Amino acid sequence: MTKFPKGMRPELVELTPNKNIGNIQKKLLNEKDRLKSRIDPSSWLVILDEAGATCTSAELSRKLDLWILEGGRVDMIIGGAEGLHESLKAEADEMISLSRLTLPHQIARLVLIEALYRAATMLINHPYHRA
Repeated sequence: MTKFPKGMRPELVELTPNKNIGNIQKKLLNEKDRLKSRIDPSSWLVILDEAGATCTSAELSRKLDLWILEGGRVDMIIGGAEGLHESLKAEADEMISLSRLTLPHQIARLVLIEALYRAATMLINHPYHRA
């Protein structure tokens, strides 16, 4: 991730699923609590979900610019196989869709990092994005 512009370094944080909880809603609530303990309350919280708003690379670039200008940290969350608890989605500042398709979280992670890289390079007028 060293190709990102200076001052913009995504960090991947993975949580291991808790397999000891059988009930899906309890599992999602447990995951929510674990996620919330890792998120700075002042962060801009973005949930990646197929039901979120779609945006083009240019629109994501504008969002990224706004987030940077606001000077805060942005936490982006991709759910696991069971998704995310609805209450966590409700707490999000924004919900974005990478695709209307259901993507395995490993693929969603790859798509997200590519989308962020493209958006970041657009901000600095790097020729990577050929509009």
